[in-house]
Amino acid sequence: MHGLSIVGTAAMFLAGGSINGHGTPPLHHLSEYLVENAEHLPTIGAALSIVTPVLVDAVIGLLAAAISVGIFKAGLQVLFSRKH
Repeated sequence: MHGLSIVGTAAMFLAGGSINGHGTPPLHHLSEYLVENAEHLPTIGAALSIVTPVLVDAVIGLLAAAISVGIFKAGLQVLFSRKH
């Protein structure tokens, strides 16, 4: 079950990153640009061009999660720091 929770969490980061990446044109173009440049690398270009979109989605997903957690924590601090 522990392994399944880790894999599930990683899948959610990838899914969220993919949704955010495809829904935001500059991020989508960045991903396409990185894939095109990876294809031109000798020896590892083909493999790297397959892995690059997944890595970009993972980074976008992690950044989106970090921003969301930061906003949520800041909101909780404001909510619970009020003196009554």
